[in-house]
Amino acid sequence: MKKLICTALVIAGAFFYTGCEKTEKDSLVLELRDFNSGRVLQSWHLKEGSEFAIEFIHSVNMSPARDSFIIEEGLIRLADGFNTSIKELNYIVGTVSDHLLFINGESFSLRDLAGINAKITIRLR
Repeated sequence: MKKLICTALVIAGAFFYTGCEKTEKDSLVLELRDFNSGRVLQSWHLKEGSEFAIEFIHSVNMSPARDSFIIEEGLIRLADGFNTSIKELNYIVGTVSDHLLFINGESFSLRDLAGINAKITIRLR
């Protein structure tokens, strides 16, 4: 009986371990990188179907503009009605106004993370 219980515990432990491992493999990472050096400035774990957005003040009409994105099939898709998927985005962080990243229920200042007028890449891996 002891042997049966030990075997059941080992099998349950192996099931739990492989379940945790699968979650790590299924997780995608969105990276904020310095465009010139490639250095990772910040990263966030996302899952398929996750959304994020970048908001800034438009330089011409001086009103907020928001680009929304969704993670689909391991790519970044523009969520504003376009059927375009890409692996990375390139931005120059605002000189006059900040760019804000909205992700996982939080907002991040790209000025704080990268600096004013910084060239950045937002990349999925």
